[in-house]
Amino acid sequence: MKYIKKIDIKTTIDYLKIQKEDFKLLINIMICIFISVTIFLSIEWIHRGSVQVLNFISDYPSAVLLNYNILLLVVSPALLSKRVCFLTVLLGIPYIILAEVSKLLIEFRGVPLTWADFYSLGEGLAIANQYLSKEHIKRGCAGILITLLILSVGFFISFKNYKVRFGKRMIVLMAISAILLLERDYLTRGEAADKMAGDLKSMYQRNGFLYSFIDSYIDSFREKAEGYSYNTVKEVVGTINKDTSYATGQSDVNEKSTSETEPVVKPNIIMVQTEAFFDPTMIKGTEFNEDPIPCFRKYFNEGYSGALQVPTIGGATARTEFEVLTGVNIDYLSAGEIPYNSGLTSKEPIETIAYVLKKKGYQTTAIHNFQGNFYGRDKAFKNLGFDRFIPMESMIGLVKYRPFPEDHILLTYIKRVLDESEKEDFIFTITAGTHGPYSTTPKPGNQKYISGDLKSSTLFQLQNYTSLIRRTDKFIGELAEYIYSLQEPTVLIVYSDHNPKLEAVDSLGEAQRFNTPYFIIDNQNKLPKSKENNIEAYQLSTDIFNLNHLKGGVMNDFHTAFKNSENYQTELQLMQYDILFGKKYATNNQNPYYPTTIQIGLDKLEILEAEWLDKDVMIRGNGFTESSKIFLDDKLIETEFVDSHTLIGKKATDTSESVQVKQIGRYDMPLISSNIIFFKNYKRNTSY
Repeated sequence: MKYIKKIDIKTTIDYLKIQKEDFKLLINIMICIFISVTIFLSIEWIHRGSVQVLNFISDYPSAVLLNYNILLLVVSPALLSKRVCFLTVLLGIPYIILAEVSKLLIEFRGVPLTWADFYSLGEGLAIANQYLSKEHIKRGCAGILITLLILSVGFFISFKNYKVRFGKRMIVLMAISAILLLERDYLTRGEAADKMAGDLKSMYQRNGFLYSFIDSYIDSFREKAEGYSYNTVKEVVGTINKDTSYATGQSDVNEKSTSETEPVVKPNIIMVQTEAFFDPTMIKGTEFNEDPIPCFRKYFNEGYSGALQVPTIGGATARTEFEVLTGVNIDYLSAGEIPYNSGLTSKEPIETIAYVLKKKGYQTTAIHNFQGNFYGRDKAFKNLGFDRFIPMESMIGLVKYRPFPEDHILLTYIKRVLDESEKEDFIFTITAGTHGPYSTTPKPGNQKYISGDLKSSTLFQLQNYTSLIRRTDKFIGELAEYIYSLQEPTVLIVYSDHNPKLEAVDSLGEAQRFNTPYFIIDNQNKLPKSKENNIEAYQLSTDIFNLNHLKGGVMNDFHTAFKNSENYQTELQLMQYDILFGKKYATNNQNPYYPTTIQIGLDKLEILEAEWLDKDVMIRGNGFTESSKIFLDDKLIETEFVDSHTLIGKKATDTSESVQVKQIGRYDMPLISSNIIFFKNYKRNTSY
């Protein structure tokens, strides 16, 4: 009897231990669930606001469950720790921070955070100080303090003797993860999420932040286009060859004009991509003392014009730029991807309007009155067909009353390129003068431009934007007048990369928010004059070739042949996959283009002679600008810019062995370097 009693007591104790162990484990599961609910609500509240969170929960319960499911998967490893509260919060905080960053990006550029933004982190940080206000900084500091407080409290909440066996915790974690993964798979195959290519803001609102952000990461892995094979591509190519026997002819050699006896006239082609250019008079409830864009409106009404459907709003200029240059629909790349930063343009040359025109004998030049290494254009352009790139670092005469120079300087360099060239020219110009942000406080003199029944901050912002766009419009007018004064046949294309991030623009309908104006004119008056030519940004270069009776590249021929086809988008996705990522069946398994040896600046950067002036060194040469810096023995010294042929190095060390000049861009990175002079070959105080 004593033996039986002893066994009963031991069994009871073991049973109670198991019960206590399971109870502790259950409590930790409940803690993890409760905290993750709080984190989920915090994420959506930050990203969309309190009222919208309630609407999201009521309108899309499946999407809510999907997002919470994903978050629970992320934080569930906390169950392996006895400090479940602390680790759950720690694992969830990064997504709260990402939601706050996404909210700021929507505020600044109108588009939420995507995985592709991490490739462009440098560009964002470079201009962040122009957008962040004191309120943003205060909010960020408050968020950091609250986060540290929550983590500190969570760190001390734990079971002192958490003796739940690790194996049991691991089994529970694996079981929960398996259930969540199955549920997530079921939800994604249902109506929990809706793919809305192009409209990222609406997609995030509909599908939830967590799902949308993680989906943007999954999209970064290139997937083979559906039905991609040698035969399917060759079938498309066969249709192209059969259907593109239009007025442009069959090859670069035998292009024909509208007359059978006249050879095609190859005009200079000048494209101007205007930053955030739109018509402010579209905003209802406003009154203007005069037309804010009289020049643009004149040529829009007189030329070949219409609306351009662009893939971005408020920012990410390079997305529209890439579509226009390549004819590629960026919707079939990763969500929010900027090809210049994602590595797409560094892999190998990509067919562009510049490459196609270069093969026809054109000289190709890109001009931009902002930093040359912004978006990595200085490297990307060599794989996009440009012979030269003239960024702000190689310009003289920049007018900067704000961080972004005025656009009028671009006219000077367009004229120089045309005057100094003996070939036909393709000039791709990118403006920056109307770049945001746009102040929401009144600025002296800007009130006269516009009045209306708008909220004060909205009205002030629109007034300040209008003051900028008037300057760019004047540049457009002077450029057009110059084009008409030329004897050499020249075509001018002006379009906007995206609408500005203005409070007033938010009142426009969704379709209008992604539409920007464009016009095409020529100084020979041979182009048709019609409006309502509404196209996608990736179709613009094709229209340019066709209007001028020039044969385009593979993508241009594709758009010409398939634009009105029912299978247009399906075949487009197939073709651009083949060209960008596939085996290039369309071009006989080879890339027909080679990287260009791109020249930075219009003038060659070189040192011709140097002279010691006591403790200073005077450098004479060519191509100097205010961004030129003198390096002695590859060490930067204080540099005074005198003129385009003269620099003075201050407090120089006369024992230095060599001197070089470098054009310095963003992050103090050299865009281009001159030749090197070695002082040992010369006597002191002598010109070389």
